[in-house]
Amino acid sequence: MQLHRIEVSTASRCPTVANNGFRSFIQEIGRASLSQSNRYSTSLFMLIRSAISIGRALMKQMILVRSYCPDDLEKIAKILSEYPSPTGTIWTKKLVQEMMSDAVKEQPDGVFVAEIGGEIVGFAIVMYRAWLSIAYLDYIQVATKWSRKGAGHRLIERCISWARAKNARILYTETGRNNDTAIRFYKKHGFHITGYIPDYYQKGLEAVILVNKL
Repeated sequence: MQLHRIEVSTASRCPTVANNGFRSFIQEIGRASLSQSNRYSTSLFMLIRSAISIGRALMKQMILVRSYCPDDLEKIAKILSEYPSPTGTIWTKKLVQEMMSDAVKEQPDGVFVAEIGGEIVGFAIVMYRAWLSIAYLDYIQVATKWSRKGAGHRLIERCISWARAKNARILYTETGRNNDTAIRFYKKHGFHITGYIPDYYQKGLEAVILVNKL
């Protein structure tokens, strides 16, 4: 899925150092806030909020989204193992290898990984159906310790822009009806629920169909 342009990160080449420095900065502010009188507490609180916002912006800059390569397989297998499959599938290394191999064969320019400081923190698989001019988001997953830090946002942004470049009319996906976190994530990125499929993953577990009109 990839012989296309790769994003180049403009962030620090030492994200771990940058993150540690930011954490120390926040800790110092916290200690200072305890020693200040109430009249300074509001301004300190605003300073902390600003620092957190800056930290989040720097984190997003450090996220690199690039094309998948076979060397990424082991890390992707680890990411998948952190989440229970709605179908009850146990993600063995062989099964992950088959999944990624099939994805690359079907859509060689549609498999992406997200990196922070050289560490694989997430991946996505998106397919284009030329006969219908639609795109399907087959998979998007982020390592639990990197959840809510911008990697999922960057991955789905890449998938949406990829689908638009293919002139797809829509990008669609599905998730479990009970997966409120995923549903909120997709809605935040322009997806809307268009229907349900009963017993999709297993008996009693419906799938929600979500569509982004491009």
